[in-house]
Amino acid sequence: IDVICDLRKSSPSFKKIIFIKLNPNQLLFLPKGLAHGFLSLEDGTILNYKCDNFYNESSESGFNLFKSKIKIDFPLEQDDIIMSAKDKSLSHLDNSYIYRDL
Repeated sequence: IDVICDLRKSSPSFKKIIFIKLNPNQLLFLPKGLAHGFLSLEDGTILNYKCDNFYNESSESGFNLFKSKIKIDFPLEQDDIIMSAKDKSLSHLDNSYIYRDL
């Protein structure tokens, strides 16, 4: 399940979140300014993704969906999700990086 959030301040869908359940071999293109996370529903899942630039750790950002003050209809209970320590430590959506120029 891909979780996508629009972080473009000028967008009519700013801070809106959608879920997309991808099928094997399906592709998804996300333009700059959209946050992206994923949840694997099966063991052994392989996810490949490409970026528009080289990785820069100091530019990395994110938010914890479950700490955010937004109403979501997530398809699984939070207690059933295995989340990395890094993702658990992320703050809520309001503290996320916002693209003001997009």
